Amino acid sequence: MKKTNNIKTRIISTVLSAITVCSVGTVALTSASAASNTVSAGTTITDDYSIKLDSDLNAVKNLTSSTIFKVLEECTDWGKFVTPALGGLLDSFVGTEDQTAQKLDEISDKIDKLFDRIDSLESSMKTAFTTELGINSFYNKFIEFKSETRAMQKKIDETLVNTKLSNADKMAKIASLTGNYSEWRAKFEDVLGSLNELFKQPVMTRSDNIFELTYNHYTNTSLLSGEAIDKAKPICDYVMSAYSAGCATIMESLSAQLYVNALPEKTQAAINKDFSAHICRDADDVADEIKEVNRYLTTDEIKEGESIYYIGSDGVHYDHADFSLGGKYYKNKPYNGWITTVELKLIYPTDIFYGLYQRVTEGSRCIYVDKGNSNIVMSNKLSVLDHTKNPNANGKWSDDAGQKTSDWFNNTLAGDALNGDKIRALASDASSKGITLRALLNQNGFDTSNLPQNTNLVTEGARDDSVSSLSELVGYNYQRSCYKGINIDQVGAGECTIQLIDCGVNIWKDERWNYAYSGNACVFKLA
Repeated sequence: MKKTNNIKTRIISTVLSAITVCSVGTVALTSASAASNTVSAGTTITDDYSIKLDSDLNAVKNLTSSTIFKVLEECTDWGKFVTPALGGLLDSFVGTEDQTAQKLDEISDKIDKLFDRIDSLESSMKTAFTTELGINSFYNKFIEFKSETRAMQKKIDETLVNTKLSNADKMAKIASLTGNYSEWRAKFEDVLGSLNELFKQPVMTRSDNIFELTYNHYTNTSLLSGEAIDKAKPICDYVMSAYSAGCATIMESLSAQLYVNALPEKTQAAINKDFSAHICRDADDVADEIKEVNRYLTTDEIKEGESIYYIGSDGVHYDHADFSLGGKYYKNKPYNGWITTVELKLIYPTDIFYGLYQRVTEGSRCIYVDKGNSNIVMSNKLSVLDHTKNPNANGKWSDDAGQKTSDWFNNTLAGDALNGDKIRALASDASSKGITLRALLNQNGFDTSNLPQNTNLVTEGARDDSVSSLSELVGYNYQRSCYKGINIDQVGAGECTIQLIDCGVNIWKDERWNYAYSGNACVFKLA
């Protein structure tokens, strides 16, 4: 299957408004006597009086909910409970009012706990934003948005447990929290709009988005990109979690507006006027509000060159996946009927905040950044050479074995990505952390499984170190080749000289020899 570029991903408001919702305990059906009747585009009423979404609308629902809440699953303990939120709200709107209130209660509880976690980190995060990163304007607007949505979430919680309100009034009160269109503009449009712009460019003198700026800041104190990512990720997680939780809270209220507006007129007339006066009655205006919230969390159209699609572990691009199957795509092999599972990864457009977050936190960990002075992208596997594979160490005397061995070694490991100074800096960094070079490399995303124990990371290539005195009275010739390196499995290891070959002749003792010293050498390679 090929990537699809022309699918219109209708915003979730379209999905919600396409569904005829219910009054208390009763589904409001159109032509319900038919076994299967179309209510509106993409929805069908079945003979058991349930509403079924077609595959296209299901794909939109899954895509939207997974885009908005995927980050919560990865960044927080509670995220995995919040992920189905939008899908759950959508599903609940085809049930009864009691079911809808219960579903909203469950979702609200999870988001509330997520806010608790976010609040517990605020003190340390304030220091990171204002002192380390020096982005006070972003932080102030960010906290304003978080505080407003946090306050809204608490009101939703209080409303859901209020035993004095009917379910219809509960939903109406929750719907009223975002307010009608003019109230929405005054309450959220400014703070959310300003925050979105600061998200994309926290500092006017630089074009970095918030995630890139954070990562770039920590490259100044790191030698490898993996370490910079690890330093930046808690801040990036905090930003994405709080932003998504705030947007999820607003979506709760806006979804409730859609719900109340779809109730029968008789039910709406009975709703407390203090609530209904603050509910937007124009479906297009509600849709605009939802689009404003979703603007940088999902797109309303898949465009050429910035498509949302799935890429499988088999390298194939897939149109969409059923997330109820855990993000896996199941396909039949026609030649034998077996079912195979392909792990999928969702790819986001570059203007989506989660995509920007993903580019930093899931970027290459194997870049030598040299505290902001370099950007050498390396392969995550090092090239390794066994000393004993030396074709010049064949047991036979040769008067040029030293030079030939040096040439063999340097040619085989040619193209090393880092020079000796950079290698020595890595070794010093590992030593200061009290760990081995191998541990440092593993922490930063390198695969060292192909490196035997006590492999030496080369700091200087091999050189001919032969010594000859055949013309003198003692008469000897030692053919030797040496390189400099650092043991990757010794804590605090320093640079040392490592001999590759010993080939010699002593005419007075009538001795000749040629053998290779055991050991392994490795070098970094460019990606």
